[in-house]
Amino acid sequence: MAEDARPTARIRPEQAPTARITPETAPTARITPPEAAPTARLPAPDNAPAARIDPPAAPDGPETVRLAQPDQPFGPPAGKVPFDPDPVQVRTNDTGGVDMTHNGRTISIDRANEIGRGSTAAVYGSDTGANVLKVSKNDPIAQNLDVLGREAMEGRIAIPGLKRQYRIGDGSTLPGDVPAAGGKVSVLERGPEPFSKIADGLKDTGEGFGAARRAALTEALGRMNRDGYVVLDLKGDNFGFVNSANQTTGRSLDFVALDEGMVLKFKPEFADYAAKAQKVLLDPGNAIRALPEQAAVMDLRDRMSMFDRFVDWGAMNGGRADGPLQTLGNAGANGVPYTPTLGLRFDDLTGPPLPGR
Repeated sequence: MAEDARPTARIRPEQAPTARITPETAPTARITPPEAAPTARLPAPDNAPAARIDPPAAPDGPETVRLAQPDQPFGPPAGKVPFDPDPVQVRTNDTGGVDMTHNGRTISIDRANEIGRGSTAAVYGSDTGANVLKVSKNDPIAQNLDVLGREAMEGRIAIPGLKRQYRIGDGSTLPGDVPAAGGKVSVLERGPEPFSKIADGLKDTGEGFGAARRAALTEALGRMNRDGYVVLDLKGDNFGFVNSANQTTGRSLDFVALDEGMVLKFKPEFADYAAKAQKVLLDPGNAIRALPEQAAVMDLRDRMSMFDRFVDWGAMNGGRADGPLQTLGNAGANGVPYTPTLGLRFDDLTGPPLPGR
């Protein structure tokens, strides 16, 4: 694990030097609305930077977001990014964050540098780092959904590039004393701020989702739907926007997926139903929107179960004939994990028809 610049190291007599990321060294978080989002820069694949885990470093100028874009993907597909041969040891530290040790070198990450957390993974990074770290517990189904989703999105919609992967070694734990052995640490490009950072403000002021964001969302989902994929876990934490890098589209923004595991795959013979399922998520109707959010999510998931027979459950379960995922409805361990709150919070997502439909 190389780095461009290192923060002050804490020397512990009993171990190798430990680089600590602290709230004092991390810059103040910047919430960037889509209209001022940085322009995506497309590096040529042959010039892709070496994989590294970046602690915070002072930038020379304004931060530029580098993203894998349709028609010019950054780096190889997810299944072709090899795991490092040496495992990473992960331990919870006294801040509630994690210490990661690889080949005798330890990086200590404070809880204050946690960007987001889900049921199976947490993401860490500083404001100025070019990369973020995604730490995933040992969940074969969730890891399969990450691979399936990344392979589906790369070449169709923008997604931060995957640079390196590490297996988590025996005896490792995540915050809460959750066993982590068999999980993975992924080094990912930093994406834009998630939409959730500005969603409440847009809702409170009555501005709504907005035409520019809707155009970017419509184009991105259309690319997926045409090939039989549904972007299932549509919530504000899972996507963001950047200024469009393609000046020929007429769009001012591009949609960027921030969660690899948010994709649903339909069987090839039922690919045409993907757009119909997507429409249900985007425009569930005002009757459902009027319910308390938790009840509304459960109602929407039950409605989505009408598409169960069209889903490629073999692909969703990683090729396991007896895989646990069996429904889009509310069925505990047998239900696909997703929280589709975007269409429940905003009623102006649909506008013009999805491209090609």
